[in-house]
Amino acid sequence: MLRNIPGTRLVVDASFLIEPRERPGVKLEAARFGGGTQRIYKRNYEAVRASVVYVRQSGVISIWGEMSSTRAIHILVVEDNAGDIFLIKEGFHGAGGVFKVHVVKDGLSAIEFIERGQPRPDLIILDLNIPGLSGHEVLGRVKSNPEYMEIPVVVFSSSNSAKDILTSYKLRANSYVKKPSDLDEFFAAIAAIESFWTHTAVLPLN
Repeated sequence: MLRNIPGTRLVVDASFLIEPRERPGVKLEAARFGGGTQRIYKRNYEAVRASVVYVRQSGVISIWGEMSSTRAIHILVVEDNAGDIFLIKEGFHGAGGVFKVHVVKDGLSAIEFIERGQPRPDLIILDLNIPGLSGHEVLGRVKSNPEYMEIPVVVFSSSNSAKDILTSYKLRANSYVKKPSDLDEFFAAIAAIESFWTHTAVLPLN
């Protein structure tokens, strides 16, 4: 049974199981609240032993309160700019969920973190302009090593250079996201990354 959502005024007044047509074979626990115009879905991922609670309203998914899970999603941020680090962490915190954001500030530390594997990152957000090994060098090492080449890497860079973008994809980046200078657009970019890799795509969780 779904309960009231922490940190909100939403009160669950009914709970039931559904199997939506767009997700055949997937059982969702839905709940009505606030006059029945919204629904909360509780998705259970057996493979990762996680329970994800989110709200669907007018086709838009927003996360409310805290997600409960025995399996956190580990995100490695490779970034040396303190301001960008703060904004990225705030962006993921604002999305809710069971994210654990780890930060390294140079390329060599990124490789050491990945090779250590404790924890193994589920997603890497990589700047190109970092000290030591460049972002492209880190990307090349990650994607050429069969031990962790499947880890998705999102290049998140202020560079709009066609050469940087092409090189990133040639090195098998999973996506290239231009880092916005506008604050609202920056948070929107982080929200888009979070939404795609946790709601649309399926991460290769171990």
